[in-house]
Amino acid sequence: MNAIGAVSAAIMSPCIVTIRQNLSPDHLLGRVQATSRFMTWILMPVSALVAGVVAEQFGTTLTLLVGGVIATMASFIYLHPSLKTA
Repeated sequence: MNAIGAVSAAIMSPCIVTIRQNLSPDHLLGRVQATSRFMTWILMPVSALVAGVVAEQFGTTLTLLVGGVIATMASFIYLHPSLKTA
């Protein structure tokens, strides 16, 4: 399951960058990418802390299941019609 998660994360990263490049105006692309990277790095410790608290309270199985469901639901954004016309 860890390998599947690693492969999924490797696939998701280029998708996010592609969407960002398609939807951002050229003159704002650098700022959008920098802001996205900044938010990602700032939120990593927060998400690790929250995952640790949830895992301590409910167990790791439920924590991983909830994280997988959130990631799967977030991937449906790629199916939005506006991304096909961008």
